[in-house]
Amino acid sequence: MPTIDFITFNEESLVNFKPVLAKNLLPDWWKKMKVNQSIRGKFTQTIRACPAMHDWTKSGWFITANRDMQVLVGADRHAENSINYITKDDKGNYNSPSHPADQVDHAFDYLGGDNPVRDAFKMRSAWNIKTPPGYSCFYVDPFLHQNKFFSTWHGIIDTDTFNNNYDNSQIIFYPKVDHSFVIKKGTPLVQIIPFK
Repeated sequence: MPTIDFITFNEESLVNFKPVLAKNLLPDWWKKMKVNQSIRGKFTQTIRACPAMHDWTKSGWFITANRDMQVLVGADRHAENSINYITKDDKGNYNSPSHPADQVDHAFDYLGGDNPVRDAFKMRSAWNIKTPPGYSCFYVDPFLHQNKFFSTWHGIIDTDTFNNNYDNSQIIFYPKVDHSFVIKKGTPLVQIIPFK
């Protein structure tokens, strides 16, 4: 199996973010679920019996929040009757400019209703990921973790060639709530799965 390297030039990388093998961070409800149990009055198998679910839950790595992180609602910077979200970090370690509506041609309206959110917020992870030639990485929403505040944008990063700066470490999110919130320490932010 080829290796995947998590490289950093930031001495405080583990203060903010930590790479964790996915198999070591399974959701609590998943670990508690039985393979066979009574469902609608019939004793049957649960999703714990599905090999595909087992493979996906244990695939790759998670980048996790290694301390509490604030995400704040702000007034729209262009007064377009929407709100935006920003990551707040007084130390300047992980905050990153968001993707305003203009950058995505106003195609996304995450929450709808009277207060549409047209801003994808981002964080800058200190980890630069490097894979061998011919291998890239899927960046996906952490499978089965069901975060109630945000979902992670999916993407493919060519980590075999695009790995000389921090750009492949940007994590992009879209909000699921219309208020400020805190991402708690230990929260999986993104699942990273290498592939050939």
